[in-house]
Amino acid sequence: MKNKTIYIISESFSLKETTELSNKIKMSINNIIIKDDKSSAKALLEASKKAGLIIMINYNFTPIAETINIIKNLIVPIIYCSIDNLELQNKKNKITSLVPYVIHGFKEQTNNILLKTIEKILK
Repeated sequence: MKNKTIYIISESFSLKETTELSNKIKMSINNIIIKDDKSSAKALLEASKKAGLIIMINYNFTPIAETINIIKNLIVPIIYCSIDNLELQNKKNKITSLVPYVIHGFKEQTNNILLKTIEKILK
């Protein structure tokens, strides 16, 4: 089985590999911290060259136009995860309409839900 590379792109969230999931799926997780639309777009573009899966978490900045332009052209599977449903407050519905997987508002269980979702997508 080929090693799957996962990129977590967020302003502050990071996800660590777990032994349980690593035993099921050969994978590596890379966390990229971003601060604004420009760094998000750049991170997405770079990650898409190597990623088997990209996870975008809790984007709390505006504007997001550069990020949206990059997402429109990516083929890599993307999960958008909003820990606090902030995409409704910040009008980020455009991102959720462009990505195939969306997880909303699971703040306390985010790690567990993400790991289960990763497992289902990459199997």
